[in-house]
Amino acid sequence: MTPDTAMHDVRSPAPEPPITTKLPRLPEGALRHEHSTAAHAVVELAREARRAGEDTPSPPNGVTFANPAEFPTSVRIAKRTVDIVGSTVAILLTAPVMAVIAALVKLTSKGPVFYHQERVLRVVGRDEITFKMHKFRTMVADAEARTGPVWAGQSDPRITSVGRFLRRSRLDELPQFWNVLKGEMSIVGPRPERPHFTAQLQDQIPVYYDRVAELKPGITGWAQVRCPYDTSLDSVKMKLLYDLAYAAHCYRLGSYLRMELKVMLLTVVVIFTGKGAQ
Repeated sequence: MTPDTAMHDVRSPAPEPPITTKLPRLPEGALRHEHSTAAHAVVELAREARRAGEDTPSPPNGVTFANPAEFPTSVRIAKRTVDIVGSTVAILLTAPVMAVIAALVKLTSKGPVFYHQERVLRVVGRDEITFKMHKFRTMVADAEARTGPVWAGQSDPRITSVGRFLRRSRLDELPQFWNVLKGEMSIVGPRPERPHFTAQLQDQIPVYYDRVAELKPGITGWAQVRCPYDTSLDSVKMKLLYDLAYAAHCYRLGSYLRMELKVMLLTVVVIFTGKGAQ
């Protein structure tokens, strides 16, 4: 091969593939907030979403996630107030609906009406603090007796006919308002995950634990109204982007209140349209 031929044989690197999923937006000025590690994480994860062949996002250079700053006192007070008032009103208003759902679940399939499952509240170091989350049963009794813990898939045969409607409308999550009233959950926050999955996800996604660093798990959330149920590692990564973007909004009271209202309104849309649910 001649030098001229060799020079012409040099190939340019392949262009990065286009992003096919819309990425979440950060609140204005989030990156200027030195303590908003969630904002930095969103930027880094978004970069990873643009790269081909890199499955594991990494924290940006110089940014650590071990001790994220607390939300301002005003935001923490406002969020707990919204949770107490909202869950109390929701329990009172939906009591007749929950009674009807309980009857349907009991009459259409064998097993208990409610499903109680251990979920992760927060992570201290590598130690997971858990709580019992309540919801209406949507699957056949002992659904994981043979398979062990697995994500529900599209057209999952374990889901009952009534359960499919409850999951699509998110009405199976109404009992979680009791968790909110007890302070174990928030109305808006990251999806409460099972301990079986969290350690695995943290190993594959180094900033995964940051989603509950300052936030309690939520009945609904920015990720829940924008994305379907988790079915794969890729879907978890995309929801993590939205969880961290929501956290970035919680460093200013005005930004938090706007985002909280937006998520709640979109949740109503999901309930009536089934958008984003399986």
